[in-house]
This record gives sequence, C-alpha cells and structure tokens, in this order.
Amino acid sequence: MDLLGKPGYADYPERIPPGWRIAPSDRWPINNPEPALPADFDIRNWRFRTLGEVDRPLDLTYDEFRKLPHVTKILDHHCVDGWSFLGQSWEGVDLSVLKELSEVRSSAKFVMIEGGKSLSQRFPVDQDLLLADGQNGKELTKAAGYPLRLVAPGEYGFKSRKWIDALRFCAEEEIDGLEESFKEIGTYDFYREKVGPLSPWTVNNNDRKYFLRQVFAAETEQARQSKKRVHLERGRETIQPGPNQEEVELCSTFSLRTRGQKMIVNGSEILLVQSSEGIRAIEPICTHLGTDLSSGKVNPDAQTIKCPLHGAVFDLASGICLNGSYGSEGDTFPGVRTYAISIKLDRVFLLRRQSWGNVW
Repeated sequence: MDLLGKPGYADYPERIPPGWRIAPSDRWPINNPEPALPADFDIRNWRFRTLGEVDRPLDLTYDEFRKLPHVTKILDHHCVDGWSFLGQSWEGVDLSVLKELSEVRSSAKFVMIEGGKSLSQRFPVDQDLLLADGQNGKELTKAAGYPLRLVAPGEYGFKSRKWIDALRFCAEEEIDGLEESFKEIGTYDFYREKVGPLSPWTVNNNDRKYFLRQVFAAETEQARQSKKRVHLERGRETIQPGPNQEEVELCSTFSLRTRGQKMIVNGSEILLVQSSEGIRAIEPICTHLGTDLSSGKVNPDAQTIKCPLHGAVFDLASGICLNGSYGSEGDTFPGVRTYAISIKLDRVFLLRRQSWGNVW
C-alpha cells in the first residue's frame, strides 16, 4: 500500500518543487489581469456539458451542477513562473463522477477541458482532476474562475484552466488551444519536448525559464503593438517627430517626479523617472502579462520599479527583471525596454536611435 501522498496534495513529501519559491502572499494569488467573462454574463444561461466519446452527454444548469456529489480537497498550486502557494481548499466534482454520469466510452483516451475565452487544455482521460465551483468554503470569484474551473493536482498552475463549461472526450490526441497559441509564437516544439510532458518536480528549470521568456517576449511585443495602434489612432495624445529628426524634446527636468511621468512618442510609451542616479527612461509594460508599470511603486534610491499586479521588480537603469511575479526568480522574465535620452539645459530629449532599433 502506498502511504505517500500524490504530487499537488498537502501530504506529498516534496511540497515545493526543486528551485521554486513559496509565494510571499497571504491571499490566493490571481495571475490573470481580468476575468474572461463577457460583461453581460448571466449565470442563468450558463450550461455545463459533456460531449464526444460519451453515451449519455450531460447538459446541466449551474444549480444542477452544484447538486452533484461534491468533495473538498486541500491542494497546492505551483505556477510555471516558479512560485508555489500551499494548502488551498477547493470544493467541486471529481472527474471520475462526471465520467460515470456521462457513460464515457472505452474508446476515450483524452479529455479536453473547454470554455469561453479560456484556452482548451488536454489531459489523459484517467487523470486526477477536480471541477471546482468553490474555494475556501465560498463560491468562486470571477477572477478565480467563476462559475467553474479546473484544478489539476501536481500540474503546472496554468493547466488548471478557468471559466470552463465543457468536457470533450476524445479517442485520439488533439492539439489543445494552449498549444495552438504556442505554435503561433514559435515555442510549440520546445514546449512539447522540454516543458509540457514534465511536471514542476521533473522539469529542468533552465528549460522552463527559457520557454517562459520566449512566451512573455512574444506577448510583450503583442501588447506593445496593440498599444501603439491605439495611441496612433488617437493622434493628439502622441508626439510625432519629423522623419529626419534625431531627437525630440519630452519635458523639463523640473517637471519630473519620482513616481514617474508617462509620455507617448510615435505611439511608443515612455516612462520618465527621477532616481537618485539621474533620470531614467523605460517602456512601462511589464514583461510578465503586459501590466502598465506607470502606476507601479518606484524606489528612487534602489532605482527600481515594482509591477502593481504581480510584484515583479525591474531595474530602471538596465531594464533587467530583478524579482519575478510573486517572489519567483527574476531571470524567468525578459527585461523591460529602456530608452536612451539626453539632457540639455534642463530639458529632456529622447534619441531616435536606440540599441534595440529606432523609435520613429
């Protein structure tokens, strides 16, 4: 008889994966910027369905799902960023119950977790999975996945998809929505070989960090281009230098405060900050999930800025990430873009040519 707990459970001997850190937070960390629910979401119209390789597909209202046999499990959460949050209570329905009710066929080898804007996630059909509608004795919050989320013990946290409404049982392995997103940014093969098949306890941390840096760099570029398009469409909110200008005046040194001043040049966001070592200029886009850094806490003496959403800390001079989200290691994330500036007669000028390219 196996007396040891399983990965992800509170009685597992190695609760913290090698090289990971405990999140320095008393509250459950929310690692998504906003709930993926439409503004007009009405729980009365929500349905939970099972489909695919089943003989008795389910189609349940929220109240009907809540009446299914429930269990409570104390589980640990291990974010692929490299932080762990221990001992969270989840209430929900085991996958085994839904398989039995749906009369899943023997031909089913995989289950695809699907729902709303949440990217689909594939698992072996016999995996230990919980469909959770409660957390710590309360109904889920929207940010935590209301009305229903998956909790996959022992897996990377991102596999515990939120805002789900369907289980699709498959006879063959299919690429899931998350893998499709990795294909789009060119990280699919590396993920399939070095990250996806492994667990937080078996993955090589250097491979994990390399993979995340590629993902976050691509997402940061998407956020950058999206913001640039919006700023250029508004026109009047952005400084437009002439095509042959080598520099453009931004502001006076006297107008700057330690909390920073955000400006927009040719659609590019620039945050100017007065530090103990002089004026620093960075792009105020956190390379974790694109959060606006201009509202983050600045330490002028240490020359750092802290992301207001997940706590990543960046060096204002170099842009290097010193500490990652929720206490994870900084080298998990790309650095923020820095800008070369010059000061002339108490005026701040932005240079057109930067180490990473031209601003305009």
